[in-house]
Amino acid sequence: MRRRLLGITVAATALVVVAFVVPLAGLVRSVARDRAVSGAERDMAAMAPALATTDDTSRLFSAVAGTATGQDGRLTLWLPDGSRVGDESPADTDALALAQREAFSQHDGDGLVLYTPVVTEAGNTSVVRARLPSSLLERGVARSWAALAGVGLALVAAAGLIADRLGR
Repeated sequence: MRRRLLGITVAATALVVVAFVVPLAGLVRSVARDRAVSGAERDMAAMAPALATTDDTSRLFSAVAGTATGQDGRLTLWLPDGSRVGDESPADTDALALAQREAFSQHDGDGLVLYTPVVTEAGNTSVVRARLPSSLLERGVARSWAALAGVGLALVAAAGLIADRLGR
């Protein structure tokens, strides 16, 4: 009887733990991705006033360097004259052409790339690009999943111990 009580308790507790841990794991991944994207979007938005008011590349370099994404070397500005400020990684010409008209994001081999147009004071359009590598999109996810798994195992073990003591 004691073994049956232990088995049923551990099985039921494991099902409940899985029912809570799996959605939480998905939420953790989603929150990590959202945190990275919102940080990059905030840095991209910070470039709009600088691009709208000046075309002085030294001031634009300072503006890029003043953002976390720019400090990491993942922020690029394309000026209306075709010059580039910031990240020197290769550009997708089709994406740049589309970014002249609308903001969007696209997946590349290493993560996510965000594009947004900014209309300058003269009425020309500049483009801001932020690259988000997969490592940044997944930052902290594995550690959080390990913590969730540890808590889940501890709950199942505690339920088993309690069931064993009650059966005794």
